[in-house]
Amino acid sequence: MTSGRTAAAERVASWVKTLGQGTGADTTLRFAPSTSNSIDITHANPSGLAQFLAGRRTRLSTLLHDADQFAVAKRTARALDAKIDELWDERGIDVGYLAAGVANWRATHEGAARRCPPRSCSGGSS
Repeated sequence: MTSGRTAAAERVASWVKTLGQGTGADTTLRFAPSTSNSIDITHANPSGLAQFLAGRRTRLSTLLHDADQFAVAKRTARALDAKIDELWDERGIDVGYLAAGVANWRATHEGAARRCPPRSCSGGSS
């Protein structure tokens, strides 16, 4: 690194230290699905899933016909709804959107192209 880049990197590092706790680690980078934070629709009813994927309003009971799966999903949905409301009311953060699929991209670091998963594409080795 040149001395100009080193100085700039030091200024950025110094600035980042002053930002405080509000800039902690992004918890979505290492998201681990569980029954408390996501609803598994892997075994959803095919017609309900088609309705859902078509972007139409779909009841949870239309997706999950199994009583046990539905009960778990219903608890999770209520907990997620409460958390979404809490984050909006207390912090003004607009969350609670559906995401589906996998994102990948390529990046070049020191002349080498790398395929990057959604979680990271930093200069170091992964």
